[in-house]
Amino acid sequence: MALPLQTVGALKTIIEAPTMDWVTDSAQTLGPVYDGIPGGTPPEIKADYLASYAGDRFAESARLTSGPTPRSCRCLPRCCRLFATPCC
Repeated sequence: MALPLQTVGALKTIIEAPTMDWVTDSAQTLGPVYDGIPGGTPPEIKADYLASYAGDRFAESARLTSGPTPRSCRCLPRCCRLFATPCC
């Protein structure tokens, strides 16, 4: 695996987006990502994944990883001690 990740297309757009406010339908956003996987994705796996992120679930999940929130800053110090990483 190359680091930093070298991405193109839909996945690159998602990763580089400053916010996820533009995501209104996770299936429309994530579908092209799965379509771009070399060798494809079995239809039942793609359908299950897209169903699990229905509506705005993907955008909400992405927001959790995009930076600290007031709630995460209250919880992070305990977690950071466990993983020896810097916190907010």
